[in-house]
Amino acid sequence: MATSTPESAAPAAETITKMFSRDDIRSALLDVSITPTYVTLPNGARVEVRAPTLAELAAYRNEGGVDDEGKPVVDPDQMAKGIIRHTFIPDTDEHVFEEADLDVVRNLAFHGGIKQLVIAIGKVMSEEEVLDKGVKSAVKSLEA
Repeated sequence: MATSTPESAAPAAETITKMFSRDDIRSALLDVSITPTYVTLPNGARVEVRAPTLAELAAYRNEGGVDDEGKPVVDPDQMAKGIIRHTFIPDTDEHVFEEADLDVVRNLAFHGGIKQLVIAIGKVMSEEEVLDKGVKSAVKSLEA
């Protein structure tokens, strides 16, 4: 009785990995020519949204302090501070809002242009913990 042997699988395609030098890697990481993110507001005005630095991300985590169990607490003003710190007049270093505007920004309705800015800031931050805690917390507090 002849036995059949399964056909052997095709050889795996060779993966070609380009070797990058330390300088190549550092240059890529230090490249600050990030494509700007623009938000067009309902009235047609454009706002530039910039990603936070690593130091700013760390500050966001610490601004709310910790609870009795030592777990981080989300700063209730985190979204308002994000709008103040990360929105700019396009292609300038001029902020749309100033730190002194915190009370005004904190009390803006969460719809239209403000909602667009919060979503854009979340996208440029691309940090799950900040997005999860900050955006969800802000949405809950605004919906209450």
